Amino acid sequence: MGISKLDPRKGRFLLADPCLDEMHFSRSVIFLTEHGKEGSVGFVLNKEMDVSLSQAVPDFKGKNWPVYMGGPVGKNNMYYLHTLGADIPQSLEIVPGIFFGGEYRVLREMILDNVIGPGDVRFFIGYSGWSAGQLEREIADESWIVTKMGGKHLFSFDTEDLWARILRELGGDYSIIANFPIDPSLN
Repeated sequence: MGISKLDPRKGRFLLADPCLDEMHFSRSVIFLTEHGKEGSVGFVLNKEMDVSLSQAVPDFKGKNWPVYMGGPVGKNNMYYLHTLGADIPQSLEIVPGIFFGGEYRVLREMILDNVIGPGDVRFFIGYSGWSAGQLEREIADESWIVTKMGGKHLFSFDTEDLWARILRELGGDYSIIANFPIDPSLN
């Protein structure tokens, strides 16, 4: 569609073009946590897995919080974004108020002690990654729409229609894209 007007940056969102028919990224919303000369890293926000946190990590017994497929890379690892900042030592601030990683032991204790809830942290299995220049090429090929949105979408549990909802919030031509059918041949 050629309507992405922003450059990719840490803290921005990537919305898959409606015609992007790739298994991991169809209708995905990705939060970029890193973007630079070496490449880009992000996490898919709207691909909830059929496994809860306690099923994925036995350390979290009884915590049936959602876990998301962050992307096709590093699927043997769990990653997390959170709002806890300095409360989780060694966290990296992505944008004001949104943090990546940090000391797992401290996070685990806070969760098990019910100090924090699922609205404070989001867990991912795997991540999305691009080599140097790859994401820019994909954006030029109109595979992604780059946008900035508030943090409200990062920790929302209502992710089923997140892709279309963000496009509608953007308005204009984006609203039209939000209504594209998944399979245009069925239209």
